[in-house]
Amino acid sequence: MVAMTDESDTGGVAARTAPTDPVADDVTGSGSLGNGPESAEGAPEPVNVGDVVGSYRLIELLGTGGMGRVFRAEHTKLGRAVALKVLNRRYSNNKEAVQRLFGEARAVNQIHHENLIEITDFLDPPEGVACYVMELLQGETVRACVSRGPLPPERVAAIGAQVASALAATHAIGVVHRDLKPENVFLTTRGERSDFVKLLDFGVAKLSPAVAGDPAQPVEDAAVLGTPPYMSPEQLAKGVADAPSDIYSLGVTLYEMLTAARPFSAVSRGDLVIKHLLEMPPPMARAGVPAPPPDLERLVLACLAKEPGARPTAGAMASSLHALAVGPAAAPAPSPVRGPRRPLVAALLAAALGVLAVVGGVTLLQTDVAVAPAQHVALPAEVTLRFESTPAAAAVTRAGGATPLGLTPFTLSLPRSEEQAAFVFTLPGRPPVESRVSLASSATIAVVIPEPAPVPEEPTPVEKQPGKRPGRSPGATREHDDTVILDPFAR
Repeated sequence: MVAMTDESDTGGVAARTAPTDPVADDVTGSGSLGNGPESAEGAPEPVNVGDVVGSYRLIELLGTGGMGRVFRAEHTKLGRAVALKVLNRRYSNNKEAVQRLFGEARAVNQIHHENLIEITDFLDPPEGVACYVMELLQGETVRACVSRGPLPPERVAAIGAQVASALAATHAIGVVHRDLKPENVFLTTRGERSDFVKLLDFGVAKLSPAVAGDPAQPVEDAAVLGTPPYMSPEQLAKGVADAPSDIYSLGVTLYEMLTAARPFSAVSRGDLVIKHLLEMPPPMARAGVPAPPPDLERLVLACLAKEPGARPTAGAMASSLHALAVGPAAAPAPSPVRGPRRPLVAALLAAALGVLAVVGGVTLLQTDVAVAPAQHVALPAEVTLRFESTPAAAAVTRAGGATPLGLTPFTLSLPRSEEQAAFVFTLPGRPPVESRVSLASSATIAVVIPEPAPVPEEPTPVEKQPGKRPGRSPGATREHDDTVILDPFAR
C-alpha cells in the first residue's frame, strides 16, 4: 500500500489541531506550526520570515506541510495582507512539482467559485522559490470545530452544501480534489454570513491536461495520493480517483462532523484499508451523540457506498443538503444517482482478500445504499443478499438453524426489516464463521474461512543447560507493517 499527500496548507490564521487518528498522521506526514527555517533535510530554506518575495514581505509563518509552507505577507507598497504558499527548497527546482503548484493555481482560477480560495498571482522560480499569492482568511477549519464535539445537523447540512457546490464546479472542468477532509474545509465570515466555506488545498488534485497548463505534458498521477481515513475504496484498492471519490471523502467528512468520529478508524494502515473496502459504517447514534435526522443520515450513507456509481453527484448533494439546511418545506424531489453501477465489488474483494487471508475473518459490503433525498421515498419490500466465501462451496445457514440456505457463492432474497440477521458459513475441516448483517438494505456478505489450527506437536524434552537463557526460536519474526510512503517527486 502506497500513500502520500501534502498536508493542508491553511491560508487562515487559526491554529491547526492535532490529527485524531495516528494512521492519518503517519501516512500523510502532517505538518506543524512553527517558524523553523530549515527543511526536513536540515538545509536552510531559501525564504523565511522577513524576506521579500516579488512585491511581498513575509510577515509570519502560518503553517507547514510535506511540500510547502504558507506565510502571511504584505505588499511592500500597498500594504495589502495576503497569504503566500511557497514550495519547500527541495521542490522549487523540480519541474513536476512546480508544474503541480501552477496547475493548482490555474485550476482554482478556472473554476471561479465563491467557495474556493482565491489565488491572485503566481511567482516563477527564478528568485529561488516557486509560490502563489492567495487571499488571507480569518476563521478556522472544520477540523478545529470537530475537535470541540459534534456539530448540529443543520450546520453540517449548510456547510456540506457549500462544499458540494464547490465540488460540482470542480468536477465540471475535469478536476478531482482528491484530498477532501476537515482540514481542507475553512470556515470564515462574508458580510453577515457566518460559516462561509472556503475549500482549500488542490495540491494533490487530479488535473486534466488542459487545466494543468500543458496538454502535451499532463501532470503525472500514477501515485496513490490522499489521506487514507478519507480515501474511497477505489482509491485505496487501485489508485483510481474520479469525481465519485470526492463524494466518498465528503461523506466521511460529514459523518465526522455529525459524530466527532470517523466511520472507520484503526491502529494499522492495513486494517484501515480493509474497513474502507469491506465494512459498513457503524450507526451514527452512540453514547452522548444523538442520531441525526433520517434524511441527512441516509444522504451521508449514500456518499459512503462502496461502488462509485451508487453515490450521488456533487450537484445532487448540494441541492439535497441545501434543502435540509433551510428546512423540509424546500425539499427537492429525489435526485438520481450517477449512471449505471459498475461491478466494483468483485474488484474490491480481490484487492482485500490478500490481506484478509493472513488472519481470516468476516467482512461485509453494503451494495445498494439509497441516495438520500430530502424527502422519504418508498423502499423495496425485499433485500438481496449475496453470500461469498474463500474458499468457495461453504454451506450457509441462519444462526440457530439446521437447513442450509445454499452453497457459496449464491444469492438470496429476504423480506426487508430493520433487524439484523446472523448467518453461519461452514466448510468441512475448517472452523465455522458467523456474520451478521442488517436486513434494511441489500448487501454482499463475504467471509474468509480460516484453515484449522495446526495440532501442536509434543515437545521434545531438552536437557536444561546451566547459564543459558531461553531465546526466540530461529527464524521467528515479529509482525510489522511494511507500508511504504513514497514521495512522487523524489528522483
